[in-house]
Amino acid sequence: LNDKNYTTSPLNLAEKPSVPQDAAVVVVAGPKRALFESEIKALRDYLNRGGNLLLMIDPNTDPKVESLLTEWGVKLDNRLAVDASGSVGLGPAAPLVTQYGKHPITKDFGNGISFYPLARPVDTTPVAGIEVTPLLLTKPYPNSWAESDQESENLQFNPESDRKGPLTLGVALTRKPSAQSETKSNPTPTPTAAT
Repeated sequence: LNDKNYTTSPLNLAEKPSVPQDAAVVVVAGPKRALFESEIKALRDYLNRGGNLLLMIDPNTDPKVESLLTEWGVKLDNRLAVDASGSVGLGPAAPLVTQYGKHPITKDFGNGISFYPLARPVDTTPVAGIEVTPLLLTKPYPNSWAESDQESENLQFNPESDRKGPLTLGVALTRKPSAQSETKSNPTPTPTAAT
């Protein structure tokens, strides 16, 4: 990022009670512990004043961000996204994505190929004033599914506990201006959640 003229710096919200005013985006990449309520509040306040947030949360982790995600209509599925096609040799836990949503984040992806090792599906439900754009979609079943038995070395789709693809692995969420003006007179936040 520094090579592309971005200025990056670590941010410890447990020590600092708010996100700096000049932050263009906050990235929470693979948290290993639960976030404190004060950290969640700082992120919520940042979003409410127009900030951008990228969350990347691995399966089998619980950073306790449900309250924040629920406000935006997002629910994380704890199953592991698998790609059984084996077409590129990265293993089933690195789903292949070739379908992208129409959004500025993915506009340059075109027909490209990308991989998302150890990803979990993301589900969304409509929330008034929130626009949802799926960004990353896996291949349909039988090539991909969400696997509940992550300990097994023999991956087989189980219709009782697994979920058929295509799976959404990332979404962009934008609060519409009308919804923002009803709650506060701040700029419109455009957070993204990707896993």
